[in-house]
Amino acid sequence: MIQLIKVCGLPVERYFNPEIMREESAQRQRVSHKLKLCPEQYLPIIEGAIDGALKMEQTAKQKEDA
Repeated sequence: MIQLIKVCGLPVERYFNPEIMREESAQRQRVSHKLKLCPEQYLPIIEGAIDGALKMEQTAKQKEDA
């Protein structure tokens, strides 16, 4: 079963710890799965996009608090 999951690129958590998957939104599950399939060479681009989104969120929260 583990080999089948690896070959198909399926999220292991879904089959061995379904409680974790229930806690995450469907969109977060899709993004997580796509991230696992992404070639290593493109991860810096994705990390930069995530960092930018987090910085925007932090800035918005700081403005709300001011």
